[in-house]
Amino acid sequence: MTPPKQKATKQTKLKILHRRRTNIFGSAHFIKSFDDDFDSTKLAQVPIRIQRLDALWREFEETQEEIELLEDGEEDFAEERQEFQALYYELKTSLQSKIPVQPPVPPPAPVQPISSAIPISSSVRLPEIKLKEFSGNLDDWVSFRDLYVSLIHTSIQLTAVQKMHYLRATLSGEAARIISSLEISANNYLVAWKLLKERFENPNLLVKRHVSALLMISSMKKESAQGLADLADEFDRHVQLLDKLEDYENHWNAFLVER
Repeated sequence: MTPPKQKATKQTKLKILHRRRTNIFGSAHFIKSFDDDFDSTKLAQVPIRIQRLDALWREFEETQEEIELLEDGEEDFAEERQEFQALYYELKTSLQSKIPVQPPVPPPAPVQPISSAIPISSSVRLPEIKLKEFSGNLDDWVSFRDLYVSLIHTSIQLTAVQKMHYLRATLSGEAARIISSLEISANNYLVAWKLLKERFENPNLLVKRHVSALLMISSMKKESAQGLADLADEFDRHVQLLDKLEDYENHWNAFLVER
């Protein structure tokens, strides 16, 4: 028999996870509203919306797996998975179809080595991976870190020297200055990444920053569907980041959970 305290903790976790899953569905439906109301003036937003949709897919899978582990077969989850998968595939296909097809670009000439001290062959080009630049703004750290780790840091196709090149290329401002004294080398890559994490990986401070950002979200000056979608996206961005920063026992959003 499950002790009362353990059962209460399990119910609290499930309540938070169900709330998170509802937020994920809500964010996906806001993207659907964008897709339904799309016109050519919003074309530049399409790649960003696709990136956000892919992030929601990963968050849904993680959240759904946690729910299923806690509820241990108490419910049939096929319906939730099918509903979100259907929504994801429909939106991904529709959004991608809006991006104009670009004509093939002839391959550029081989790049010469920058320096003999950098062990990269002139015949090898780094694959193009687009990352949002990180300047040292704490509000952007979690999203930058997660995307960089998934695309670059954990990649088994890239060498440490190549990862160091990507890291340098994606940093600016204060963040770039932190590793500016390090030469581009395999040995310095992990040193550079450790320096960045020591400077910006401050969960308590990040939680305070995102909670403050939530409380300071500006109200709409003029009612509109786009304005409402942008407001909800901004709120949901901070909610999702805070979910990643806090554990269940001391969950930051207790004031958002219905008692």
